[in-house]
Amino acid sequence: MIVISDYAKGMITKDLIDFLKTLEVPIIIDPKPNQISLYNEVFSNIQSSNNFMITPNKKEWEKMKNEPFINNFKYVLITKGKDGIDLVQKNKSDEILTIRSEPVFVYNVSGAGDVVLAVMSVCLSHGINIEKAIYIANDCARYSVTNPNTCVVEKEIFNRFLNEHI
Repeated sequence: MIVISDYAKGMITKDLIDFLKTLEVPIIIDPKPNQISLYNEVFSNIQSSNNFMITPNKKEWEKMKNEPFINNFKYVLITKGKDGIDLVQKNKSDEILTIRSEPVFVYNVSGAGDVVLAVMSVCLSHGINIEKAIYIANDCARYSVTNPNTCVVEKEIFNRFLNEHI
């Protein structure tokens, strides 16, 4: 599985994505709206098993939901902060699964989307069903925002959430 976390700093280019697509493994992308032309250029024409998932937050999703490249991804995972996560299954007539989040005291939201992206990647690459993976990712993100700084979800914490949902 290939994970692309685009911070719009110039590292993610058409040539890089074209190369990664030749590896023929699923790609999960956290895209940035100001890079839309790049994603439309690379993903709008070809629907393949590589084009697996994009993970925008709610604000980013509002800016990109009508872009052509969206239709060539199997899943869109929209992170919505305290409101949880939506999974849009593009291959099932845009069916939406909503995972609610339990309220917590939020100390710092920085990095929560990255936690979701990382946990989803780990879970899916190990064959965990996508719905269970979303619950695990949501729990890990909820944990991460209760910490004063960006944080690593420790192995013990991850395993606790994993065991709760497997």
